[in-house]
Amino acid sequence: MCNGYECWQLGFFKPIYMLREIKFRGQLLNDSTSFKTYKKGTIVYGGFYQEGSKYFIVAHSNIFEVDPNSIGQYTGQKDKNGVEIYEKSKVKMPEGFYPKIREVVFDEYSRFILGHLGISFGQLSMNGLIDVEVIDDNLSS
Repeated sequence: MCNGYECWQLGFFKPIYMLREIKFRGQLLNDSTSFKTYKKGTIVYGGFYQEGSKYFIVAHSNIFEVDPNSIGQYTGQKDKNGVEIYEKSKVKMPEGFYPKIREVVFDEYSRFILGHLGISFGQLSMNGLIDVEVIDDNLSS
């Protein structure tokens, strides 16, 4: 028997590497013009940062102020149609799951789950795609 450090030295623990893409999305608070015009309410994708009480998505050398209630992180998963699944996405569950419509949330264990009932993406994985369907990415609710 070994303690944690001794086990690590003996090679019993292997490092775990995060392989998913880290990105965010949010809904514009105001019209924005850069290389093209973005209308208020448009969903933009990219990196995220906060400055005081303002929240921003950074994409392609543009900085967009977004509604803090609309910000969602990419889960690293795609639905059965290949659509990226984000935190706050509403998804339709496969047969046998109730309720049928669930929201993707980030739980207290630092994982993305479907609804507050604790179903993880791993339980629904199918050939690298998740056997759910994103049905609503309207972040205005």
